[in-house]
Formats: sequence, C-alpha cells, structure tokens
Amino acid sequence: MTRIPKKIFLIGFMASGKTAVAKALHEYLPNYKLVDADDYIERRFKTTVPKLFTTRGEAYFRTKENQALKILTASTRIMLIATGGGMPCTSNAMDIMNGNGITIYLKTDAITLTQRLVNEQHKRPLIQELSAQELKQFVVHKLSERTPYYEQANHTIDASLPITEIVQQIIDLNLA
Repeated sequence: MTRIPKKIFLIGFMASGKTAVAKALHEYLPNYKLVDADDYIERRFKTTVPKLFTTRGEAYFRTKENQALKILTASTRIMLIATGGGMPCTSNAMDIMNGNGITIYLKTDAITLTQRLVNEQHKRPLIQELSAQELKQFVVHKLSERTPYYEQANHTIDASLPITEIVQQIIDLNLA
C-alpha cells in the first residue's frame, strides 16, 4: 500500500515553474490544499515579498520564510506547496521538508532560467536592478550555491519540459 504524503513540496530556482506546476498538479490532487509559499508569507505578515526585502532585507525575509515553513509543516492538512526559490536553502529547511513530506526538485538550467527571468525582473527583489549580463551571472552563481540543497529532494524532474509532461511525471511517482 502506498503511503500518501501529508505534504508535497515543489522546490527549485526562481522561474523554474513551481507555482505553475503546482496549479496544474492540483487538478489531479484536489484533496490537497494548494499553497504558494510567497503568497502565504504575504498574507501572514501583511506585506509583499518585495517590500520585506526592501524594508527589512533578505536575512529578515529568510527568517520569516523559515517561520512560515514551520507553520505549514505543523498543520495537519495535506498540502501541495510551491516553495520560494530560496526557501530550501536556509536553516534546516530541507530536513524539515523531507521529514514532513515529499520534495520534488524542478530542475532547470541557468540559460533557461535567465531567459524566463528577463521579463519578470520587476517582480523579483533579488534581480530587479540587474543588467542582462548581471542577471546571467547572478543566475549562474546563485544556482550553483543552491543546487546542493535542491539535490537533497526525494525526486528530480526536468522543468524544461512542458507543464503537462512535468505533471504526468509527478503523477507517475504515485505519491498520492
């Protein structure tokens, strides 16, 4: 008998498709509460993620992000959680996620990520002010820093595939 995980965490770099995949996957897992971690943080702390970065800094945001993760994992509800790109890389976040559910790394290469992020820079505090060249360097550098955390996931899926194929691969894992 397959054990149904209480939490399914989608992790990966910004613009890897975590939120889009979570929304598409939720259609197949309607009993799971769909949670976008950044949206949850904004509601819980009554401000936007960019404002938290601007007014309090990244370290403060990461503290709040880790608090949110602990609250979400303490809940008895079954959840499908699209994490923020940096959430798995702070404190003991991967241990928390792996200990409370299944983690799926949506793996994407730096070139694809940079292409996706060019049109989203204004929405993302860490990259808002970067030139095209700086953005490329930022993605390569941050991705290399974060990859060891992401690779602690239970499963890895190529996120350069169409969303329908990614969702099918997750369904094929027989998680729920």
